[in-house]
Amino acid sequence: MSEDDDVRREFGAELVSARELHGDRAMTQTDLARIIKTSRSTISRIESGTGAIPREIPELLDEVFATEGRFKALHEAIVAKGIRRIRGGDSRWSRRLRRFSNGLRPSCPACCKPPRTPTRFSG
Repeated sequence: MSEDDDVRREFGAELVSARELHGDRAMTQTDLARIIKTSRSTISRIESGTGAIPREIPELLDEVFATEGRFKALHEAIVAKGIRRIRGGDSRWSRRLRRFSNGLRPSCPACCKPPRTPTRFSG
């Protein structure tokens, strides 16, 4: 489990707590979805830590639950960790991208092999 997953789960747990402690009775996912104009399934995915968090949602949650920026800060942490992971350099995805781009890079005609170009099929 990555740090990103941990922060997503923490965001989800905070949301569940906020809903359960809101007012005289627990707020349902449907109630919250209606208030912030999203779907109940979006709320469910956010709470379980399995869905992307639309960027406008954290601020809306902070307004609804008066959490003084807690949801926005957690969301910023998720985004920052995701960017670090992408820029991290040695993920499987970035290695494949590097190999792919190296294969397409033109080479020096004087000392290097000719550039790789896609094979054309006749027919």
